Amino acid sequence: VLSVVLFHSFPSFLPGGFVGVDIFFVISGFLITSHIFDGLKKGTFSLSDFFGRRIRRIFPSLIIVMFFVLVFGWFVLLSDEYRQLGKHIASGVVFVLNFVLAFEVGYFDVAAESKPMLHLWSLAIEEQFYILWPIILWISSKKRLNFLFVILVLFFLSFFLNLYLTSSNPMEAFFWPMTRFWEILSGSFLAWFFCEKKEGETPSPLVRESFFAFFGIILLVVSLFLIDKEVPFPSYWALLPVLGTSLVILGSERAWANRFFL
Repeated sequence: VLSVVLFHSFPSFLPGGFVGVDIFFVISGFLITSHIFDGLKKGTFSLSDFFGRRIRRIFPSLIIVMFFVLVFGWFVLLSDEYRQLGKHIASGVVFVLNFVLAFEVGYFDVAAESKPMLHLWSLAIEEQFYILWPIILWISSKKRLNFLFVILVLFFLSFFLNLYLTSSNPMEAFFWPMTRFWEILSGSFLAWFFCEKKEGETPSPLVRESFFAFFGIILLVVSLFLIDKEVPFPSYWALLPVLGTSLVILGSERAWANRFFL
C-alpha cells in the first residue's frame, strides 16, 4: 500500500511503486485460497457464505468512498470529468471498471490524474477472479480433480496470454483480468503447497526459510526501483514482485526477516 501511495505522490522517488498491486494480488490469492481449501477440507465450504463475506467486507467502505468522491468531484472536476466519474463509479460498483479503463487512456497517462476512482481497476480484477475461482475449486473438489493441475493449467494460460498481449495490446494486458490471474494464482499455488504439508511434518530448516524470505525482500526492493512506467508491464517484469512475494510467504513466520523486519 505504501509503495503505491509513494509512487503516485513522488513517482521519481519510487518509480516501480505501482508493483504494490502485484504484491497484493499474490497475498490475496494465498490468503483467500487458503480459506477455501480449509473449508473444502473440513466439508464446511459454502459458496453463498463465501460471496456473502466478500460483500460484507467490501461494500461498506466502497460505498462510503464513492459517496464522498462524488461530493468532492462536484466542486473540483469539470463537467466532462464529472460525467466520466459517474461512469467509473457505476462500473466500479459492478466490478468492471478495468474493462472501461482499458479503452480509455493508460494508467500512467496524465489524464489519469482526473480519475479519482482509477484505483478500483485492481479491485475489479480481484473480484472477477473470486467470482470464478471458488466455483472452479468447488467443482474440482466434487469431481475429485487434482487442485495442483487446475492451478498450473490456469496459471500458464494466463501468463502466456499476458506475454502475448503486452507486446500486441499493452492497454488490455495491463487492465484485463485474464492477463493478471496468474499473479493471484501464484498465491493460490502457495496455498495448495501449505495445505498439502502433512500435519506433524518436520518443519523446513530455519536457514532455508530465512534465505527464502531475505531473497524475496531483495527482489521486492529491486522491483520498486528497477521497474518503471517505461518498461512493458506486466510481461516478464511482473515476475520480479510476484516471485519476491512468493518467497517471502514461503519463508513463513519462522524466517528471521519476516519475524523481525516485516
